[in-house]
Amino acid sequence: AVFDTTDESGPMAKAQLMRTALQRLAASPARWFILDFANVIADNARYCGNGFSVDKKYTESQLFSVLGKSGAPFVLDYENDKQMISDACDKLADFAINRYGRNIILCKTSLNSKMRDLDGKIKSLPTDKKTFANAKAILELCEERFAMKTDCYILNNSKNYISDENFSAGGAGIARYEADFYSSCADYIDYIVQYS
Repeated sequence: AVFDTTDESGPMAKAQLMRTALQRLAASPARWFILDFANVIADNARYCGNGFSVDKKYTESQLFSVLGKSGAPFVLDYENDKQMISDACDKLADFAINRYGRNIILCKTSLNSKMRDLDGKIKSLPTDKKTFANAKAILELCEERFAMKTDCYILNNSKNYISDENFSAGGAGIARYEADFYSSCADYIDYIVQYS
């Protein structure tokens, strides 16, 4: 199928469909590998049996119209997809160790149940318990498995922040945080890279 990769979802989807992420990382001059697993709990779609992450604008994209029902968004299920998720984490961990050695930082993702609305008021984040429990189980599986295999540095400061409706990529969500979180992460990462 041919689709336009100039719409907002196109470039991300094309890179994932082509499975070029590890090749790009292998060719990169970067000395550090920094990751989080927030996209694992995001919406996904399937193409030829493989999944890829999609954003909120995916259903408006040309790719979605080309793939049709076979490319409908879905969320990974901990119980049904556990083996596939574990295998993918193992593959990523093996790659990271071989390419970056000890220069690996995992930024843990703590899920939010509270959010700051556009008026600055703290409210409960509307998420059902089943979705929240599924997301939490998937994140714990990925993070624990990856950390155990890589013995990486772990940055665990997301638990100190809540979600923010002003999040630039689409508002509040269970794995999106206040703006201060991202600058704080950058400071911690700078420290680890500089002093390790």
